Amino acid sequence: MGFTLLSTSALQINIGYNVSNPSNRDLILEKADGIVKKDGVEFALLTLIEADTVKAAAQQHYSATFKLELLDPLSLLSMGLDPSKWQIEEFRVDASSFIKSSSGVRKCIKFKELPLNSIIKKFN
Repeated sequence: MGFTLLSTSALQINIGYNVSNPSNRDLILEKADGIVKKDGVEFALLTLIEADTVKAAAQQHYSATFKLELLDPLSLLSMGLDPSKWQIEEFRVDASSFIKSSSGVRKCIKFKELPLNSIIKKFN
């Protein structure tokens, strides 16, 4: 996992992950977006920029790129400007994604109140 600072209120996050696709169809992450919340307050918007196609009958490493934008840059002041002191357990994510197979079948997957620390552990 890595990130690039785009501005004072936005960054690009690159996530690598291993996936096993036992089906005979490629899987494409078409769209994914979400809201990151801290203590129940909407903090940032997360949007998929680009993702690899997960190949049929393959197990390999893939990557996805997201943009994270602060909804209110002033919220950083109330949280403290040092992210190393933030409690990651206080962050939750509401997200939805659309996955399409190479045959054209689409599936929507939604997450509500997903702990951010559990997402990060999956990618570390």
